[in-house]
Amino acid sequence: MTEGVRLARWCWAGGRYSLGLINFHRGDLNCDGSINFGDINPFVLALTNWGAYLQEYPNCGVYLADIDGNGYVDFGDINPFVALLSGQGY
Repeated sequence: MTEGVRLARWCWAGGRYSLGLINFHRGDLNCDGSINFGDINPFVLALTNWGAYLQEYPNCGVYLADIDGNGYVDFGDINPFVALLSGQGY
């Protein structure tokens, strides 16, 4: 269940800010467009310290770590995240 997550972001373009919607996938915690081992440390950070995650990855959203889609970033997301990394999907 890796449906996209749509996040609103302020973007600077043409000399002004505009609000844009950007699509990301659950599990892509570093927002590089792919779900891989580079997402492990950001996932752990999002799970343990939301503020530090948002500071380190300001253009991402902490809810990308809500892998099971229940509305919470918690320990229930660990096994689904591992399944995503191993290519089993969720």
